[in-house]
Amino acid sequence: SAKVGSAKSITSDGSCKATGWGDPHMITFDGLKYDVHVKGHITFLESLDTNFEIQARTEAAGTGKGAPAVTTGVVVRQPGDKIPIVQVSMADSAASEKALVINNCPVQVYADGLPIDFSFGSGSKFTGGSIKVKKNKILWDYPDQKVRLRLKVKFYRRCLFSVDYMLLDCKDRTDSLIGVLGSPNDNAEDEWMDRGGTPIPIPKIQRSRHYKPSFDYVKENWCIKNSAESLFTNEPGKTFDYYNQCGNEYDSTLEDVADNASDKCKDICGDNQSCLIDCETMGEEAGKGAIEDQLTVNDDDSDFDDFEESSIKEKSGSGSAKSVKEESVKSIKESSVKSVKEESVKSVKEESVKSIKEGSNKSSSKDSKDDSSTRIERTELGDSPTAAPTTPSGSKGDPHFITWIGEHFEYHGQCDLVLAEDPEFADGFGLDVHIRTKLVRYWSYIKSVAIRIGTDIIEIEGTADTSDSGEHYWVNHEWEGDLDTIGGFPVTMNRMAAYKRQFEIDLGSAFPGQKIIVATFKEFVRVEFVNKSIDAYGKCRGLLGDFASGSTLARDGSTVLNDFTEYGAEWQVLPSEPRLFHLVEHPQFPAQCIEPEDPRGERRRRLAESVISIEEAERACATLKDPLTIKDCVYDIIATQDLGMVGAF
Repeated sequence: SAKVGSAKSITSDGSCKATGWGDPHMITFDGLKYDVHVKGHITFLESLDTNFEIQARTEAAGTGKGAPAVTTGVVVRQPGDKIPIVQVSMADSAASEKALVINNCPVQVYADGLPIDFSFGSGSKFTGGSIKVKKNKILWDYPDQKVRLRLKVKFYRRCLFSVDYMLLDCKDRTDSLIGVLGSPNDNAEDEWMDRGGTPIPIPKIQRSRHYKPSFDYVKENWCIKNSAESLFTNEPGKTFDYYNQCGNEYDSTLEDVADNASDKCKDICGDNQSCLIDCETMGEEAGKGAIEDQLTVNDDDSDFDDFEESSIKEKSGSGSAKSVKEESVKSIKESSVKSVKEESVKSVKEESVKSIKEGSNKSSSKDSKDDSSTRIERTELGDSPTAAPTTPSGSKGDPHFITWIGEHFEYHGQCDLVLAEDPEFADGFGLDVHIRTKLVRYWSYIKSVAIRIGTDIIEIEGTADTSDSGEHYWVNHEWEGDLDTIGGFPVTMNRMAAYKRQFEIDLGSAFPGQKIIVATFKEFVRVEFVNKSIDAYGKCRGLLGDFASGSTLARDGSTVLNDFTEYGAEWQVLPSEPRLFHLVEHPQFPAQCIEPEDPRGERRRRLAESVISIEEAERACATLKDPLTIKDCVYDIIATQDLGMVGAF
């Protein structure tokens, strides 16, 4: 009969390792591969002889298709009453007690239910063990108990952990361990078992171990249904029941997601089901990350040896969309992977890295989508991204974004977003421009903008009350504070009408003829960078793209994102970035941007039910000069059913 995994899990030095990555995909101590899509607190490993136990917390990868799970916390209990119960878990935010931001994700460490200090380099020591942190890795060690965990902090639309679970004395534990990670006895056939250790038949077909059979196995045997059995400490305001979904039934749509994967995900993953699930539910970078995790499953801890604390006190991570490699991306073919654990991957599918050409080679016919939430179109600007177009870059309306090279796209998620940032702006003064969007049915708009230059911040907000005579701005978080200069640049404010105001930041002293203009029309806010140049914005990045290359780059500075729903979410403001708005509003990272449910369907229904016709909207917008701006204007009038929306342009 077909074997379900590799044998000989225990190495010559008596150690063994199990691994979980992505959503999470497991490789047990004996090399059995299966997926854990159950959400809640789960027993990953426990001893039949002592009270040693490892539990994991799994949460939904997102709100989208199939809703697989990801690991967001791990807790370990060692035998005896002297060693504390230690937990490493994702925090609610960077403001959570004693949280450390690692790879743009807030992480907490608890010892016996209390948050403890830990930091890059020195980490933290506790009775019986220690934790070290370097870049996006956490090394969690119990020398006397011969247990080691290695966590990688990752972000694929949300923060998560990939975890290696290592036992340095497996030869002494072959008959005493049970749980999701299996039993290290060189027999993959008995890796599934009940709470008493009695083996349960394992499906011979690999596909079955990705979906319902594995879901039911974990749910029925290892999902913790009683809060008294959970070792986890919950943050204030959250309870065991908040996480517990052990009673949920299997969601078969997850299989449809992988079976109907996009061509791009197939190029990345080949037939690898684990990779396809991650790619489709958490983005292409998650698919690439799944391949990377399988290729590096035998990584050691050498990068933690003898490192100096000074060498790692750095800003963590480069963002949430790291490319696995800049050269070619290799996809592991699942059918030919006998053991990721025992041997190097031999079946590899190469994906050439596609370079998006600058200028007109970035064809709108290729990148445009019928769904307006991801529409991107080119204006007639020529091929050089550094030859700045005359049309101002920025954002306005519902909201429509115009990149540095004049591309138009929309993103309708509700959250705080990085429009542009450059720490070296104006000889080191630095520039941050954040916008805050608000969702209305299937569309959204910019409700406020905050701009930092040097040490000064100006925040501007619109208002729907036409009788409101207030100016609705804050200077350094002070309501209608002194408004003369921002970062040394003059600011003027003009009231165009009761519901229309314009703020102008004159950058002429450093960049002749250039301005940042913020205009409000009712509750809508518009931001424009006028007469932009490479001298001023050459190092800027954010939603307006990378000025130097003209590309819509992810935070890693190399990955080009052409799905603008993914691109918008990529530039959600992170805890590691400056707080510009005077009030904190939901959602804040790691909570994701709130997306409209069905922008295409709702917009079509709105067109069908519209009182104002498209022809009337087109006539109202005809005074505008740029054809794509006219198109944006028409969309907004139809969405709001307000012909006056032309004033927002």
